[in-house]
Amino acid sequence: MIRSVKVLFLTIGLSLVFSTVARSQCPAGFEFAGRLYASTGPGGSGNHEFKGYRDVSLPAGTKLDKSYHQATVNGAGGGASTALQASQIPAAIHIVPGGSEGGPKRWAVSDPKLEAVAYDDSDRVTQWKFSMYMYADAGSGTLDGVSSGGADVHVDVCFKPKP
Repeated sequence: MIRSVKVLFLTIGLSLVFSTVARSQCPAGFEFAGRLYASTGPGGSGNHEFKGYRDVSLPAGTKLDKSYHQATVNGAGGGASTALQASQIPAAIHIVPGGSEGGPKRWAVSDPKLEAVAYDDSDRVTQWKFSMYMYADAGSGTLDGVSSGGADVHVDVCFKPKP
């Protein structure tokens, strides 16, 4: 019983730490919408690569301050490349991409989209969804006969609410 309680508190504590770390990456005046995430199998396996879209819904009723435009972004790492430019990130959205690097591991993100997914009776947007194309690669081989392990790509998504 005591062990179960300790595990529960440890799990809750770690969840709070990781949640706080992600939220702390949002600039002042922004809210954390969520994390887009994808991962691969180990290098050399049949699923060593991920290519696809991930999305997150902003809280219902969110009104966006579209005066904000992100000035810079690093959309790739580990030797991968991307055509992503900060000017492509939708107004009111701030992203913080990252992923696995080192050895053969690499990641990239592109094609950010913000779309309305719900409306009220007056045709005003009541729900937004943000999505991006994501790429992660653990490498197709092994290093000295040892798998490189899996790779991941993630994007912390923040938004600026209208005051």
